[in-house]
Amino acid sequence: MIDYSVIPNTQGGGFPNTEGKNISSPGVKDGTPWIKSFVDDIWGGNQALMDYASLTPSGSDETASSSQRLEAMKKCFGGPGEGVMYWGAIDPSSLPEPPRLLLCEGQFITISLYPELVQAVYPGDLYNSYVYGRGGAFWKTASPTGATGPDVNGLYMKIPDLRGYVPRGLDASGNVDPGGANRELGTIQGGGMQSHEHDLRSNVTDQTVILGFFNIFDTSTPAPPIPLVSYTFGVPVPAETFAATTNPVTNRFGKNVGTSQDETRGANVTCQFAIRY
Repeated sequence: MIDYSVIPNTQGGGFPNTEGKNISSPGVKDGTPWIKSFVDDIWGGNQALMDYASLTPSGSDETASSSQRLEAMKKCFGGPGEGVMYWGAIDPSSLPEPPRLLLCEGQFITISLYPELVQAVYPGDLYNSYVYGRGGAFWKTASPTGATGPDVNGLYMKIPDLRGYVPRGLDASGNVDPGGANRELGTIQGGGMQSHEHDLRSNVTDQTVILGFFNIFDTSTPAPPIPLVSYTFGVPVPAETFAATTNPVTNRFGKNVGTSQDETRGANVTCQFAIRY
């Protein structure tokens, strides 16, 4: 963008090497009122946009391939690499005037078609294989399906898959996410239930009291079976055995822990996740 403040002020000189100025009095033809208003309006708006984006004029003309004005807009209103919740039911690329959005469905994009997105999210050649090995996204490959693994000279890049997932902030310190230290952007973490125990269960409708406790562990080494003994009117019935199990935990009803659903989850609402390019 041109820095209009450096245009020389040669009052009375030949246009355009002069600053637009108002007439000195009504009827006098010594000013350039329309030009002044036009220049001031364009310059003022552009400068406000540049200031908001913390940019300074480069001194270069605006062109179709190099525009500071466009750069400022991206900084102010969303640029490549920004994630958004997209509420359209169809792929945004199929719209008559498609927004610059890609649905996050685990696909591999052609790098040459999205250079600004790649520049914004690619971790660099040094970490390409490292990110791939830890299950992350945004790594380069020579295969349009990623079948050949990471390749810094590849023509494609991996986009994360957010279908059915709730985003979780990267916690590299592991302070909140216990597995955060071993995760990269775009890694998938399976569902789970924190270890806990039940000390007593009672069914008062049929006068049955069940004593004992039932442990649920998210561990790779199951504990020995824990007997659960039921008494009805003081007469013991055969013990029912439960074992500590690995994740996911399935109950006697054939469902994951819970009486009538097949997963542990919080209340939620569906949308599509997309990334801006």
